[in-house]
Amino acid sequence: MTNELYDSSHVARHCSAMRIKTNGTPLPAAFQLRKNEQFLSVNWIEYFGRANTADNMVKVGEEVCKHRDISGKSGCFAVINVGGAKRTIAEKHNKVLLFKDLQESNHPSHAGVYGYTASDLGVAHTLSEMVGRNNMYPGTYCGPQK
Repeated sequence: MTNELYDSSHVARHCSAMRIKTNGTPLPAAFQLRKNEQFLSVNWIEYFGRANTADNMVKVGEEVCKHRDISGKSGCFAVINVGGAKRTIAEKHNKVLLFKDLQESNHPSHAGVYGYTASDLGVAHTLSEMVGRNNMYPGTYCGPQK
């Protein structure tokens, strides 16, 4: 069973270096779905219950490293507020985004963003614009850089 995340929640999307602008913020491609994807894969930050976002992001990074090799790479995690994203996308694109907890035993903070498709480039662009430099976190939590 999946539950919707609270509007006060935040999600993190790992962005490879190729999907980050020179100013350190994500390109729209970081939020674009592939042709057959049903949702955008993200991680629910508050799942870990740490005192602040930075501490939660360490745990998110450790979890993502169990599923993808991001160690030593120059990617980053882009963080978005769930409620803000839902409101902005509804206003700008007349779409209803759903942020669902997709918790798995080996991936407990896994979540998905539903409500748009690969052809909704405007949604991906708007999501990328919502992430400021202060909402980007290092993608090197797997350990020391190679």
